[in-house]
Amino acid sequence: MKTLLKSVAAAAVLAVAGAAHAVPVTLTGVTLLSPASPVFGTLNGAPYGDGAGALRVDTVEMGSFVAFCIELDALLSPTYPVTYNYTTYAQDGVARVLSLYGTGAYSAAATQVAIWEAVYDSVAGDLSAGMFTLNAPAGLLAESTALLAAAGGLSVGQYDPTSLRTLQNRTYQDLVTVVPEPSTYALLLAGLTGIGFVARRRSQDRA
Repeated sequence: MKTLLKSVAAAAVLAVAGAAHAVPVTLTGVTLLSPASPVFGTLNGAPYGDGAGALRVDTVEMGSFVAFCIELDALLSPTYPVTYNYTTYAQDGVARVLSLYGTGAYSAAATQVAIWEAVYDSVAGDLSAGMFTLNAPAGLLAESTALLAAAGGLSVGQYDPTSLRTLQNRTYQDLVTVVPEPSTYALLLAGLTGIGFVARRRSQDRA
């Protein structure tokens, strides 16, 4: 029973992770969900080239979920498992953008570009000026610009400014995701409950 309680407590901590403290999460892999669209531009005046897209993050504690990169100057880990810290992420512009993540032709890449713009420029919206500038296929540029404009027009209630969580690592790329729905944690708790019940029965059978 103690094992079950510890498991449920751990899941509960993850469910509210970041309210005050970071929670260690073990990443077992990160996979690009779709072909990355080419992105070229400047960050703080320095040229860069990268690919923009959505990532599937696989973890021991939370299963799999979609995430996006936060940084332009950091790489993903080349090997796994890797421990990250899972906590809240207070970035209003990113919360706005992720609330509109959809199914456009460049949806994943446009969302990633818009996140970088929100992170690096205090007034997000102009991809041709500021700390972060962009050169990209015309369709991606147009969709990213439209996404930023739509995100900027949202009011609290149309998006949740507290919905973001980040996965942070001092060495590798930091990631951002929207906190999993309560139903996800309900399934996690149900699974942990079942595991705890089976473990308890086995222990009683051996006694």
